[in-house]
Amino acid sequence: MTAMRTPCHYRGMDGQAAGRFLRAAREGLDPSDFGFGGDGRRTPGLRRSEVAELAHVSVEHYTNLERGRGGGPSEQVVEAIADALRLDDDKRRHLFLLVGRDVPRGAVPSVEVTPSVADLVQGLGSTAAIVLSARFDVLAWNAQAVTLLEDFGALPPSERNVARRHFLPTGNVVQHYGMTEAAEFSRIVAGQLRATAARYPRDPRTRELISDLLSGSAEFAELWDDATVVTVTHMIKRLDHPELGALTLACDSLRDPHRDQNIVMFSIVGSAPSVPARGGEDAPRIVDQHRGELLVGHAARPQRRDDVVVDVQVVPVGHGDR
Repeated sequence: MTAMRTPCHYRGMDGQAAGRFLRAAREGLDPSDFGFGGDGRRTPGLRRSEVAELAHVSVEHYTNLERGRGGGPSEQVVEAIADALRLDDDKRRHLFLLVGRDVPRGAVPSVEVTPSVADLVQGLGSTAAIVLSARFDVLAWNAQAVTLLEDFGALPPSERNVARRHFLPTGNVVQHYGMTEAAEFSRIVAGQLRATAARYPRDPRTRELISDLLSGSAEFAELWDDATVVTVTHMIKRLDHPELGALTLACDSLRDPHRDQNIVMFSIVGSAPSVPARGGEDAPRIVDQHRGELLVGHAARPQRRDDVVVDVQVVPVGHGDR
């Protein structure tokens, strides 16, 4: 009786699945785009030896990887092969997952909001929503968030940060916008910023934010010494709003793992009135943080997204930073 062959696994992943993916990616490429001739080829795409040459790895190593043999490749080798095959961000992430390696992140947190997320924020009706980067920058918000929280567009870009507004409130803003569970939110933010600093150790803006909070907030400095990292996706909060009165809010968070961002939504619980939109012009409002300009109208973006303010360039999926 023939023994059943056990497929190769890389950290619990099926190496043969990775091999099939690599072969399909290789065979879908045009050799002429890489400076290779097309004569004498019996199969489509690049040869294994050509991928190995482009990735600066041995032919044997690449061949073993594509055939599902041997141990799992290092992150550096996977990155080099992904570059050689010119994989886009989604395919690159898929390859890393197939070989059981952590998906590499960029040097700094992504501040690009995809059109699909902008559409989601716009389509939430009476629910206030904001999009936060990994360092709690407010990247996008709808008109309901302006009513419930504040007009983020009126703030300088450097102040458009929930952690900074929470621990170092200025003007008429009170901590956590007057909502209950402020102490728990403080603990969550401190822990999440600690995790962000570990994921992006070379990001100067993350380091600057943490330094400002440590020097300006005794509460944050005390929490920073706690090694706990807390992730909460749902909370019930109460707020005595100056215009809307006493509110009970369901606060829910959805994560965009590709861009390491969070969509935070505030919906009113019970029979209280819904959050009205404030400043809801009929055309999308997009703030270009690099030029500090407020772009209004369909020239700002081809598709219509009413009442969504985005503090960054909106780009399609697959064209962001890695």
